[in-house]
Amino acid sequence: MTAAHAHEIWAQEAYQRLAEVARTYHAVITYKELATKIQHDSQIHTSVLLHNWIGRVLGVVVREAHPR
Repeated sequence: MTAAHAHEIWAQEAYQRLAEVARTYHAVITYKELATKIQHDSQIHTSVLLHNWIGRVLGVVVREAHPR
């Protein structure tokens, strides 16, 4: 699997998780919590440091969320 494909899958998972968090008043989620959840749910894991990939995933989420 390519990194780009993993980012797309993680972005789908992240969008769902962030939407869940947004539905709860004053709810927050950390980057680490989000990363752990999306890797667990997608069953795609990486040993790359979080700050080296989470920004790309969130960029995909933003591009997807904007038209919605």
